[in-house]
Amino acid sequence: MFKIQHIKSDFIGIILLLSFSLVALFTRSFMGLSFLNFRLGEWLILGCLILSCAGALVYYNKHEFAKLHFYLILSFIVLVLLFSDKSFLNPYVYKSSSYIWSIGFIYIGIYFTNNQPRSYFLYPLILLPVLHYFFSTGYYPNIVFEYFQNFSDKFEYPKGSDIFIVLISVNLILKNIITQKSYVYLYSFTAGLLLPLLSYKSRGAALALVLYLVIEVLINFKYFISYKKIFISSFLIFSIVFSFSSLRVANNYNLIETDEEVLVSYQEVTGSITEIIAKKGTLQTFFSFYVENKRLISTDPTTNWRLDIWQDVYYDLKKESKLLSGYGYLDTIPVMLDPTAPGRLGNDGLNENVHNIFITVLSRGGILHLLIYSLFFKSLFLKKSKYFNPNTLPLVIPAYVNSFFDVGLDGVQFPFVFFFTLGHIISVSKQK
Repeated sequence: MFKIQHIKSDFIGIILLLSFSLVALFTRSFMGLSFLNFRLGEWLILGCLILSCAGALVYYNKHEFAKLHFYLILSFIVLVLLFSDKSFLNPYVYKSSSYIWSIGFIYIGIYFTNNQPRSYFLYPLILLPVLHYFFSTGYYPNIVFEYFQNFSDKFEYPKGSDIFIVLISVNLILKNIITQKSYVYLYSFTAGLLLPLLSYKSRGAALALVLYLVIEVLINFKYFISYKKIFISSFLIFSIVFSFSSLRVANNYNLIETDEEVLVSYQEVTGSITEIIAKKGTLQTFFSFYVENKRLISTDPTTNWRLDIWQDVYYDLKKESKLLSGYGYLDTIPVMLDPTAPGRLGNDGLNENVHNIFITVLSRGGILHLLIYSLFFKSLFLKKSKYFNPNTLPLVIPAYVNSFFDVGLDGVQFPFVFFFTLGHIISVSKQK
């Protein structure tokens, strides 16, 4: 009987693990696959809508975050009833409120933990960040590219934010089944490998990854004090991998090598790192802010584009006396359609995201909704109202920092990976 139950758990766990891996690896392209005239991402949000309502009720008295998730759903219902002409049958209402329903993935993570397969099924997850690195540096398989070109609504290479969340999620899932020493070496290697790539693709993702590293060093500080050799060797692993990765990324994704061995000079390594930073204008961006006419402005065009949208949302909500209630869920956020600021909808005219999860919540549900969401965010690293839980910090803080500057939690694939991992971590912590 025990053996049958074990096989059943393995089967369920493997199916969930395979789903996690496909979403994590192929991101937006995988979400665009169509079934019965709807995209996979849309089916997932529909499933999460049902799962969110059920999960928030089931776990209401067990987890603080579930209680706040319930209040988010309740406030959504009230806002739709009062300000959206009771349009519960309008599909756009659920698209524009997807940040509420995608939280439902957290309950899948909890269910996965309760049906987790044996440890050796989890070890292949380490391949995900490595494959992302090679896929993003010139080795994306043609057969996969052609498949998504033919069957997905859109082929898209993984964004920096998607790669970042996969990296830390894989690390934190494996953290629970490997030794502390192995985990230190794991995040040193993966961070060293992907930090140059993320610095090239997305400043927000690179910043979030650095924050993840800082948090892990602080959490493991006493361990490093006790085992100085492990700290030194992990730093060397990070430095060596980071150096070679920087060379690859900076040199048009081509390895610098001879027939016999890799020949790298100090000047080449430092030059490559400098080139990557200069390419994205990383240092200049941090010192690019100034205030003019009571508005925060950046000399960096991309940063200023986002700052402009965020401030326009606030001032427009204030002007329309909608700071408390928000715009609701029936239409595109008005400032995205502003004719005096063209380009906000993107090259394809389909972008509706303000690239900041907290501004999204404010614009849709107003200050009261933002307050509930902020309390939900706070609850993610608290076991109870008075007890600090450090296990979720390396995931929650960097992920929300990244989503402060990027689409992240406004999408589908990022929330799936993030909340799945979060539910797993919370459940494992409770079991321990």
